[in-house]
Amino acid sequence: MLLRWRELEWARFEPGRTMDFIFIEALRVKSRVGIYPRERVTEQTLELNLTFGVPDAAAEHDDIADTIDYAKVIERIREELGKRQFNLIESLGEFIVRLLFEEFRAPWV
Repeated sequence: MLLRWRELEWARFEPGRTMDFIFIEALRVKSRVGIYPRERVTEQTLELNLTFGVPDAAAEHDDIADTIDYAKVIERIREELGKRQFNLIESLGEFIVRLLFEEFRAPWV
């Protein structure tokens, strides 16, 4: 797994503001995905790449409370995917996006 951080212009959202991004690359998780019986009973290892925005306040204040803790994101994704069954990989992707927006309040995914 590789973690990267980058600051980008947030012009599409608020002109003159920037947004930081966290990149989680090659995250391996186990989940059951598929419509065929063999896919529904056996966990598969999936490799995920995630990019999500984080508030600027974290860099300004150097405080984890002002940002999204990527370790908690990884933990929650592993926890949720480990106990769920998805028919389609697209549904799994949308589930992760909703999790980042709703639970972690990511401004951009």
